[in-house]
Amino acid sequence: GEMISLGSTLMTLGSHMLAHLDICTEARQPMEELNQRTNENVHLNIRNRNQRVVIQAFQSTLNVRPTVTIGDTYPIFSGAAGKVFLSYYTKEECSDVLSEPDEYAAVNEVNQKIYDRFIGVTDQIRKLGYAISVNERKQGIVAVAAPVFDYTGKLSAVLTLVAPESRMDEARLYEMGPIVRDQAALISANMGYTGK
Repeated sequence: GEMISLGSTLMTLGSHMLAHLDICTEARQPMEELNQRTNENVHLNIRNRNQRVVIQAFQSTLNVRPTVTIGDTYPIFSGAAGKVFLSYYTKEECSDVLSEPDEYAAVNEVNQKIYDRFIGVTDQIRKLGYAISVNERKQGIVAVAAPVFDYTGKLSAVLTLVAPESRMDEARLYEMGPIVRDQAALISANMGYTGK
């Protein structure tokens, strides 16, 4: 697939994003492998306060595909990537995110409902090592996401495979889960994470 270049878009995201250039370098090969294996979109998301930000993306070459741009932001709790972020934050951290005023303030009540709904499955997501979403962030879009850890074992980013629902039913999503998890583990290993 074709890679979207970081270019000037990343520069506008400020110093917080610039600190993540190393992860982009370390993630490039595993992301490209996942993109080539599936021919679906592959994104790398980081947390920026109560948002998640796409910092690297490989696009599908197929005509029908979701669109994404480096720097796109989404509420931290939306979609499969949001579930993964949620699974690795404490209730206090989640409460802090929900209480931060920003352009997503209008959806904070919705986010609280999402948090309440998913808090019961966070152990399952941690055990499986991935999360799926079907029509959660956008109608007709499905995703599988897995955590990326830094050398200290802290959640550093979330790797996400995104596709149209017409090409990937729920059974296929669960087949892709371990594949996305394994590619995320390669990125974690590249970042110095030893799994301990």
